[in-house]
Amino acid sequence: MKLIPDKLREQFKELESRMETYCPLIIAKFFDPAGSGTWYVTEYYPDTNSYFGYVTGLGPDIPNYDGWAYFSLDEPSIEQDMHFQEIRFDELIKQLEQSHEIGKIKEEQENDEPKR
Repeated sequence: MKLIPDKLREQFKELESRMETYCPLIIAKFFDPAGSGTWYVTEYYPDTNSYFGYVTGLGPDIPNYDGWAYFSLDEPSIEQDMHFQEIRFDELIKQLEQSHEIGKIKEEQENDEPKR
């Protein structure tokens, strides 16, 4: 499967650059199934096969790095989340914060359980 299917290429072509937009539309999500990196794409540049978007969860090599960046997804292990639906950035952040909080609560509950 191509990393950027033709349908997705067309979606990117239809939209103008959103770098100046306060709350850009996230068009696609890519992830590394063998790692923790996730790339939320707002722009695609076919001439250089590069992207712009929000990057999160790059793991211990780049601790606590979540932010906007230009990037390439040439790694063979990177996959597109085919179930991802377009979302505004502010809504994405709310979802990420909620899932992080849920994860922290579950971790705290596991740590509070008596050892058998």
